[in-house]
Amino acid sequence: MGLWVDDKSHCPITLDFTGELSLKLDQVSVPLVDVVYVEHRQLLVDRGAIQSLANPSSTASAKSQYQPSTLKRELGKQQTANLHADWHKAYRQIKRQHPEKSDTWISKQIAKMDIAQGRDSETIRKNMIG
Repeated sequence: MGLWVDDKSHCPITLDFTGELSLKLDQVSVPLVDVVYVEHRQLLVDRGAIQSLANPSSTASAKSQYQPSTLKRELGKQQTANLHADWHKAYRQIKRQHPEKSDTWISKQIAKMDIAQGRDSETIRKNMIG
């Protein structure tokens, strides 16, 4: 039937006679009654409807657009909070055993443990009390 050309795309337009008469634009089919109308005894084509078929991403609803997920961020926050809680628990235990030792010494002891997960003793010191 022709070629749809606009500033964003160009797609072949054909009529589909299988079943309900429809307009086919780049593998997307829409009933002809949805894109053709009569005005002042003239048969007109709804350019907006065809343009939305040719460029579906530009007219996508807000629901179908990307919605960022905070799940990973919240999971990371929870894991960090659990790590700090483990350090705090170890701090209390070591402080009971060695009340005369400084927080820096205790943080260095925690840094040697598995619960440190490779973190620096200064990072542990800043987060173990709390």
